[in-house]
Parts: sequence; C-alpha cells; structure tokens
Amino acid sequence: VIIGSFYFIMPTYELYSINNDPDLIDIDIEYLKEDAIKLGLDLQGGLYIVLELDYFSYLLSKSNKELISNKKWAKPVLKLLKEAYLGQGSLSAATRQLIHHLFGKYGLVVVDGDDRRLKEKFRDIIEDDLWAQNTHSDRQWQFCKESLIDLNQDLKSLGQQLVIRTGDVIEAFKEISKSFKIMGIYSHQETGDYYTYKRDQKIRNWTIKHNIIWKEYLQFAVFRGKTDRDFWSNNWKKHLEKKIPQIKQKLNTVNFRLGNIPNDDFFKFKEDKCLGRLKGGRKEGLLRLEIFLKKDIYLYRKNISNPDKSKDNCSRLSPYITWGCLSIREIYKKANFRNDINSKMFKSRLAWHCHFIQKLESEPELEFKEFHSFFNNLRTKNDRFLRLWSEGNTGYPFLDACMRSLNHNGWLNFRMRAMLMSFASYNLWIPWQESGEILARKFVDYEPGIHWCQCQMQSGTTSINTNRI
Repeated sequence: VIIGSFYFIMPTYELYSINNDPDLIDIDIEYLKEDAIKLGLDLQGGLYIVLELDYFSYLLSKSNKELISNKKWAKPVLKLLKEAYLGQGSLSAATRQLIHHLFGKYGLVVVDGDDRRLKEKFRDIIEDDLWAQNTHSDRQWQFCKESLIDLNQDLKSLGQQLVIRTGDVIEAFKEISKSFKIMGIYSHQETGDYYTYKRDQKIRNWTIKHNIIWKEYLQFAVFRGKTDRDFWSNNWKKHLEKKIPQIKQKLNTVNFRLGNIPNDDFFKFKEDKCLGRLKGGRKEGLLRLEIFLKKDIYLYRKNISNPDKSKDNCSRLSPYITWGCLSIREIYKKANFRNDINSKMFKSRLAWHCHFIQKLESEPELEFKEFHSFFNNLRTKNDRFLRLWSEGNTGYPFLDACMRSLNHNGWLNFRMRAMLMSFASYNLWIPWQESGEILARKFVDYEPGIHWCQCQMQSGTTSINTNRI
C-alpha cells in the first residue's frame, strides 16, 4: 500500500483450496477416509498435508498423554489447536482461526481465494462471460446450443441467419458500429443473475453515452422500477392477455459476417452428459406443449408432486421458457382453450413463475445476501457433506434417488427440489449459497429469479415463510 512517500508492507497469508488447485494432481480429496492422513506432492515439489478433522481429534487425545507431561508449551498449544480444528466445520475455517490467533496482532491478512464474498468483489474482473459462472454447466449449454441451431434454421427461412459473436456485448456493438450506424437496440427485458444485472447497467450507460435508443420488451410479466404486490397482480394478467404479433414478411439480408456458435470445449465445462434431459429448440418445445395440453394435463393436479409420475404429467416446459424457445404468453393463451381444474392450476403456476422472478428484479442482492440479516453466516461450510449430497450418496434412499434422478434428467418437480434444498440447509447445515450453486448447475431450466428465492425460502432465511424440513 503506497500513501504519498511512505511505503507500508502488508504481510499476507494466502489460503489455498485443494479442490481449486489444478497442480495438486496427486491428492485425490474425493477418496480420503475419515481416519487417514494423506501426503502428496504437487508439480512444484511442495509438500501438502491433508488431515481429516475426526482423525485430528484422535491425534489430540493421544498427544495429551505424550506431550503435556513433559512440555511447558503443550497445554496452550493443544488448547489452541482444539479450538481451531475441532470448533470449526472445515479445514479452511480452522486454518483461518489458527493463523489469525498466531499472527493477527502483527497485521497479517488471511486471503481465502475460495471465499464467496471475495469472489464477488472481483466478479467484474474474473467473470468475463456469463457461462463462466459457477451456476452454469455443460447440460445448460447443450440445450441452449440446440435452441440456437433451431432458431437459426427458422431465421434462415425468413431470409437472414443469426449473427453470432462470442465475448463482451459492448465490444460486439463496437464492432457493429464500424459497419453500421446503430440507431436503436431492441431486446427482451431480462431478469437474470447479478452478472447480467451489472452487464445491463453497463449497456445502459453505453447507449446513453452514444445517444442510442435501447428498447426492452417484456419477456415475462416482470416489471422494472417501484412495484408492489397489488401493482404486479393487476398487471401480470394484462401482459399475458396481450395479442401476440405474427411475422408475415421476409427479413432483409444483412451483409455482415455471421460468426459461428462456439465449440463445446470453448467454455471448458466439466463433462456433464445428462443423458435424460429434454432436447432444446422451439420445435421441441411446441411439440411438448401440444402433448401436455392434449394428453398429460388430465392428471396434472393429481401427479404434480408425485416423485415418479410428475415427469410425465407435469408440463416439462420450464427449460423452453427459460431459454426463450416458448413465451409465457403463448403458453397461457393455449391453456385458456381448456376450462377445467387442471388448466386453472397450471395457469396459476405460470403466475408464480413471474411472481418469484419479480422478487429478484426488485432485490437483486437476494442471490447472495440473506433476506433477513439475522441469518447471515448462520451455517458452516462442509465440503465432504456437500459432495456426498451432490452425488446422491448421503445414505437417505429417497433423497439420494431424487438427486440421482436430477443428475440424469436435469429436472425435478418442485416438491423434490425443495426437499433437496431443505435437507442440505437443515440436516447438513450447509450454506444455501453453496448448495444453491450446485443445484443451479444441475437444473437445465435454471432461472435465477425462481431459484435463489426458493433457496432462501427452503433454508428459512426469509423470516416470513414457515420453515420446511
């Protein structure tokens, strides 16, 4: 830190997360046993020691007998180690406490590179692309890619194929402005995660600076600016009942480089085949909508929460809505042709869809911050529990079956999603932000507004919803 002509040296201790260090190839944290110490060498030749907390407790009890009797420093050291390693839920938290106790008075700063709050401070620097976030995955990209291919085929028949650019959106606009004078930008209004929220702020500032009109059209019945429950309930139905415009004319072909859809290895996702997921694209979505309204909706009310039958009698339209293949408005209008208890219940779910997205639109910090501050930092990081839960290996048969179904299909009904989340939050006491990120990657239909509101509701951090266990 430099202030005027004075130089201050700030000592820093960087805390490594083994799971995020690509050099630690000889340490396989996944297969550590509870009663084992494992030593490994990284590519640089450094020595790393991984110690399970249960085994550390055993060592401390053994050391009490061997050390306390003849070492003056044994009692305070063992007390310090016990408080650090047995009083915390993870090795990183224990190490932070130990280092702070030993060197905190000397001004040592402990930097945990895997800390979520630290990552958020550098989000605009390290997250240079939407798909680089921890909430996105290969299964989502494959669905999106299939949807883009389908859209490109439809646009080609109208006379103009997709123009595709990969990277920063403002840089793409700058490239376009070299060949054309941009008079206006027309897009749907997106209520995404915090990344897209900040991105849209940058685009808004850029359009104002260059005197460019930016018109955003409502994708869902979600409204910008100050809203309350009465305003929303009075306007969401009006939006859904608006006439849907029809394209009746050909598009003028633009003389501009088209670009290509990125290759699968571009985003460097982990392998995630998700063999049971639905295929992306508008044609697939329309087919699914037709099958649902003509056949599956008859048992919708009865089987909506059934862990086995819901996959056949729920609409399964959520990924097509999330990725823009189908609009809420066209689904609502087609459902209106039916007038029975099943269609009414289905349309009420469409309303709840927009209701929760409206919450995140009004309070974008809900993706990270507890709804009520009393619950801040309530839970404890536990990588081992998180991994077993994510794999479907907790030992609770029904819960594990639901997780494995999600891993295979990329979809679960609402009740089963709520159960997975509440189990992680209450039974395993894992922070909702960590389990929420994992579930977000698994859901092909990941919709931030619905997802993060539900994560908090099922974790009891809202202070207004009944705790669900």
